[in-house]
Amino acid sequence: SRGGKFVLRIEDTDLERSTRKSEEAMLEDLSWLGLGWDE
Repeated sequence: SRGGKFVLRIEDTDLERSTRKSEEAMLEDLSWLGLGWDE
């Protein structure tokens, strides 16, 4: 670690296909990979 921050930003620019469920799945996948975020 070099003191950096991991800022997670999710932009739902495709409102027709973007859902809360898909956002939750993405967060679960990142957690499964062992990735955490500061913001």
